[in-house]
Amino acid sequence: MTVKFTLREVEGELFVNREELVGEMVKTLSDQKLLMGFALYGPRRIGKSSLLLEVRRRLRERKDIVPVYFSLWELDQGTIAEFNKELTARILREYKHRLGLKQRVDDLLEYPRRAVHGIITQLKLKAEIREDIELLLTYDQEPKQDPGSIKRVFQLAEELAIETNTRCVLMLDEFPDITELKYPKKVGERIIKLIRAIHGRQKHTLLCISGSSKATMNMVALSPTSPFYRQFLIREVKPLQKKYVREIITKNIDWNVTDKAIDKIYEFTGGIPYYVQFIGRQLYMHDRKKTDEHDIENIIEEFLEEEGNILFKRDYEVLSAKEKMIVEAMAIKDINKPSQIARMQREPITNVYPFVEKLMEKGVLERKTKGIYCFVDPIFKRWLKRKNICR
Repeated sequence: MTVKFTLREVEGELFVNREELVGEMVKTLSDQKLLMGFALYGPRRIGKSSLLLEVRRRLRERKDIVPVYFSLWELDQGTIAEFNKELTARILREYKHRLGLKQRVDDLLEYPRRAVHGIITQLKLKAEIREDIELLLTYDQEPKQDPGSIKRVFQLAEELAIETNTRCVLMLDEFPDITELKYPKKVGERIIKLIRAIHGRQKHTLLCISGSSKATMNMVALSPTSPFYRQFLIREVKPLQKKYVREIITKNIDWNVTDKAIDKIYEFTGGIPYYVQFIGRQLYMHDRKKTDEHDIENIIEEFLEEEGNILFKRDYEVLSAKEKMIVEAMAIKDINKPSQIARMQREPITNVYPFVEKLMEKGVLERKTKGIYCFVDPIFKRWLKRKNICR
């Protein structure tokens, strides 16, 4: 049996569920009469990246579409120069064969500007486009790296689409993080407005974005005051239904996994694909004739003890002392109202609300209904509870 459990993004035959959304995206992005991209939101590990990669895979089958995927989380330095250079390289990789570019794009990233110039001048493109490519690929060699230079990379996608008679679909994963780019300080929300102004004039490039925090996605596209309001088709990426959790487990395990065991997996993971894959991988490593709910409970405890610290320790440590107090109280006491937290701490509720808002911005909490808050990631809540019990 070929094991297909993975903790990486998936596409192709490994991709399960989301068929309705993937189909809608492919159909819409392929329709030359439509100029509408998508904004996807959902918590971390819910499968947004896999969804975008699967859409890219299917769009690549069309000759008139050039899909470009780039995640802001791939940046190491987090500078304007690095973003320009890396996104330009990603665009060139997708257009390489259409442009007749023979060199590996990764090699170009290491060449000095003179060498890049010699290669780029051989491309059958307008002089100004060649100049933009050359500048963007060597931008970290330039003394000036202002935020306005980001215009060039977005214009490059449009110019190459025009030159090759294609439509460029630019997929930017974790797009709100673009406000964190440095010059030399963080550029902030003004960069979103700049990109909106550029993209609003483009006719051959579609933008698709994703974000893990609903609060930051509100800043970008969901709120009436956001720059990209009503510029995208908004879609929430939700957890997997139980039947798809069952499919992922049973198609990769060749022994009996009881219904109660599947129920326990679904209850623990909440249908979040990353955790389903993780439990599945651990389950496969145990290799037995039958798996029941007690086996799954043991695997869950192993997961929380061995992997929980790796996954969640950093998320916890970046919280302020007050934020830690709030999430620990919510996890241990299983409470979900700021008023309950305030009573526990014997302080005014007005002292609690600002920190709850911060936790929402960081993607830790979300508002279910008025005055009711919950953890975006239920496994984080369970890890917090276990961590405090085991102290």
